[in-house]
Amino acid sequence: MTEKSYAPLGEHSEKAGKITFVASSYADKTAEKKPEQLIIQLLENKITNTEYMEESA
Repeated sequence: MTEKSYAPLGEHSEKAGKITFVASSYADKTAEKKPEQLIIQLLENKITNTEYMEESA
């Protein structure tokens, strides 16, 4: 079994009153597709599905 290594993509923090929310994201360095490619793929599929739904209405 190969060991996975992760690369940090970014971190964002937002303060609400006395609470600070921190969101961090990491990517698997050995993954076939980069996170950006997956997001583009999701958006393309969403557009295709929306167009299909409009045509069948």
